[in-house]
Amino acid sequence: MRLRRRFWRSVLIAVAYVLWVGLLCWGGVKVFWWWRFGVGVTATPGVETVWQFFYPELYRSGAMDARLGPDDGSYDVLLLGGSVLEQTAPAFQRALRREFGDRVRLFNLARAAHTSRDSFLKYSHLGNRHFDLVIFYHAINDARMNRCSDADFREDYTHNPFYRGFQARLAAGRLELTDYLPTRDDTEAKPPRTDDATSKLYSGRIKTANAFRHNLEPIVQAAEDGHCPIVLMTFAYHLPSNYSDEAFRAKRLDYGRSVFGTEISLWGTPPGVRAAMDAHNRVIREVAGRHKNVIFVDQKATLPADGRHFIDPCHLTEQGNELFVRHVIDALRAKGELQRVIGKR
Repeated sequence: MRLRRRFWRSVLIAVAYVLWVGLLCWGGVKVFWWWRFGVGVTATPGVETVWQFFYPELYRSGAMDARLGPDDGSYDVLLLGGSVLEQTAPAFQRALRREFGDRVRLFNLARAAHTSRDSFLKYSHLGNRHFDLVIFYHAINDARMNRCSDADFREDYTHNPFYRGFQARLAAGRLELTDYLPTRDDTEAKPPRTDDATSKLYSGRIKTANAFRHNLEPIVQAAEDGHCPIVLMTFAYHLPSNYSDEAFRAKRLDYGRSVFGTEISLWGTPPGVRAAMDAHNRVIREVAGRHKNVIFVDQKATLPADGRHFIDPCHLTEQGNELFVRHVIDALRAKGELQRVIGKR
């Protein structure tokens, strides 16, 4: 009898322990979702959490929560691009504040490794929010999307694990805790393996021009429908004729000194990446020529391709950043945008 009581007591203790551990785990998960995404205890991480996870810049920039409108008293500027535009954001902030003072609100959605597809998705998710100016700058990251066979390529870039993972979670309508596992390769906007020689060779087959157009055109059209000017720029790059990754690493090329320089192999082969950027620049010129709300800046033609302005094939020195921004400010002034805004003070 005593052995039986001891047995059931052990069973009850074991059950209570399991329930207690389960409760702690459940509570820990709920606290994590609340802390990371603001999901209530009784709610589940749904579609909006998927957006927060894949595109946190939408939220940390304040773009999703800000009171935006044509008469909100601020000059609201939206940046859409990759790492180059992301790095010029402080210079844009300074230049715009010199023109408009503290009225400027800069919403920086530019992010390293992001393509025109990411900007299309982010701009679409913003809905009808009104901005006074949109600045778009893309080309080189889309070149990475050519690193696959013609048969595998998808115009929505879902041949890349990041976009495929995002669309799968949107379709499922939820985010899982396992998405935070470091072994996953579809939750971060990162390039394909740079040692994949086969994918690099595919980079010379330019498949992204139409995709780039289909990502860009809706952004420009939506801005036009909302009576918002948009800055479109050709993509400036510096690829010396004697470029090689080995020469780049040995600092034998005409680039400014920086610990942040990136080899061209991140995106593909030098001829392939050059051809892709040129194809995307042709699309930019074409789209710019068809829309009256576009303020066009030919950065490729006006930003000197040398070591005073570039630290690698696309990223800029401090001097390059300042000149890049000055070109935009000069274009705004030439189009009367600055006078129009100042006149509304």
